[in-house]
Amino acid sequence: MITVLALRNPEPEYAGTRHNIGADILRAFSEANNFPAFKHDKFLKAEKSIGTIGDHDVQLLLSDTYMNESGQVVLAARLFPENTIVIHDELNVPVGDLKISYDAGAGGHNGVASVTSAFGTAAYTRLRIGIEPNHPVTGDARATFVLKPFTPEERQKIESSTKTFIDALTTIIKEGRETAMLKYHTK
Repeated sequence: MITVLALRNPEPEYAGTRHNIGADILRAFSEANNFPAFKHDKFLKAEKSIGTIGDHDVQLLLSDTYMNESGQVVLAARLFPENTIVIHDELNVPVGDLKISYDAGAGGHNGVASVTSAFGTAAYTRLRIGIEPNHPVTGDARATFVLKPFTPEERQKIESSTKTFIDALTTIIKEGRETAMLKYHTK
């Protein structure tokens, strides 16, 4: 079974923020592929939905931990890095763009660092959804920036790109990470 884990902050006040874009995309993916409704699984520390994409059984998980504790889901669900795709926000990718990576550093993303620590390796696939602003964000400002909502213009870019994000995730599942990288990496 392939698992797709979306990193997020689960509290309602974080809905629609930049840090939760991975969860927004996973919900859109679930709806587009007619997965059953997400159900809370206290043991897994996540909301879960299971369905099929092509010939693959797929488990979708929306983390119920805070971003910096995302590795707890990896441990509770007993995930394996080779069968897991992690979706998360990426400050170093423009809004509306995506990057697919494998065996890469966390780049200052504490949720990714937590997942990597839980796996004991960075050798897992990541779908990185861009949230980069039009101006530089450095130091302590990064922590507050990711908790802000998108501007209306940025939200439009995200909405225009959602089908591409869904298609990229589908390609990773059906055809593999390398094929998806060739097809969807933005310049």
